[in-house]
Amino acid sequence: MYQNPFILNGHKKYKIEGYGSMNYSEGELLGISPNKKYIVLDHISKGYADDGVHKRLYENYLCVIVDVPKKKVVMNMQSDCSGEWNKNNQWVSNNNVIFP
Repeated sequence: MYQNPFILNGHKKYKIEGYGSMNYSEGELLGISPNKKYIVLDHISKGYADDGVHKRLYENYLCVIVDVPKKKVVMNMQSDCSGEWNKNNQWVSNNNVIFP
């Protein structure tokens, strides 16, 4: 796992705006839209929660939709990460259009 995933265009790296620097990715693309304008990328939140008595490790498995040309996160998801792109460039999960 690594932090700060990026978009590589040619030989230049671009930061993905809105992808938290404290979050992690395994670098796996969960989906690419048919028009190649959007990708779905894993987004793992990991850290410690301190309740004053105990420190507990937590992990939240999320994903994000990234607008590739704008290099920006346009949507955060948790329960819809297992969806897929349809031919109309819409992210669909459980027969529901999630994005756009």
